[in-house]
Amino acid sequence: MPLLPAELMAASLMVIQPHRARLIGAAFAFAAATSALILVLVIQEAKSYVLEASPVLADAVANSSAVILEYGAPALAVLSIFPDTPRPSIAAATAAGLSPSTIATSVFLGKMALYMGLSLLLQRAPQLVRRLPDSSSPLGARVKQKLQRLSAFQRLMGRFKN
Repeated sequence: MPLLPAELMAASLMVIQPHRARLIGAAFAFAAATSALILVLVIQEAKSYVLEASPVLADAVANSSAVILEYGAPALAVLSIFPDTPRPSIAAATAAGLSPSTIATSVFLGKMALYMGLSLLLQRAPQLVRRLPDSSSPLGARVKQKLQRLSAFQRLMGRFKN
């Protein structure tokens, strides 16, 4: 079974159950923070072995550790918003000496910002579709078509809710 990014799964659940979008976002942010905490504990126990076993992780840690050493926990919160950087950033934060609770809190806040923004975007999509002017560019027309489909799907799911 192919794996889907957590952001895609969260967005799908938010579209299907828009009345629970904030709860879904909070649950996914909590899961990301818990995952970060487990990763920190594993790295602290087997730091040298993990970095030797995974050269890709070691390179990523070297790249992100400079940012985390300079800016600390706020940098980790911002880096955790992006879907492809949390693991190396968490490893770099652990190597930089940030506490496990600080790392988990930073990841939670970064992911919470991401999922609440995604929730707001999905809730506002029907209003955005109505405000979009008819675009003559192929990209604009395609975006409007996709947003109209999302709006129609949300209306359909609203009928099943009642």
